[in-house]
Amino acid sequence: MAPHDDSATALDVFLALNQAYFMGFFFLIAGYFTPGALDRKGAGRFARDRLVRLGIPLLLFVIVVRAVVDIPGWLLVLFREPFAAPRPSFLTANAFAVSVLHALVLIALGVALSGLVAPAIVKAVVLGAIGLPLCWAFAAAVRALPGAKKVL
Repeated sequence: MAPHDDSATALDVFLALNQAYFMGFFFLIAGYFTPGALDRKGAGRFARDRLVRLGIPLLLFVIVVRAVVDIPGWLLVLFREPFAAPRPSFLTANAFAVSVLHALVLIALGVALSGLVAPAIVKAVVLGAIGLPLCWAFAAAVRALPGAKKVL
């Protein structure tokens, strides 16, 4: 049986309450006040106000947050041919294989580390520290198989 992790349990309870109650409740409140706001502002001003209140945060998310979270995609762009050495480096040669195979490696490593008795954040750091070089090594090993370089 896996050891009990209070930090993971607290996060699970928070997410369950948030998803089961608060989001639905917020939609109910928004729907309740929408007709009054539409009558008070008129259709054009209401739509413009919604576009500003919802569109600007969405635009910031797409430009800033999404770009930061999508770092593996940015790494692939950085190692493409225009910036690569005449002979592809280890990172350049294996970047696509890592992007394809990393989920398999990280899930297997997560299962292997499931017996580790530590808070969830420590497990995440350990998984990242071991998983990053392991993903690159596994990708290089798979690409060394005959015919794999044509696909990966």
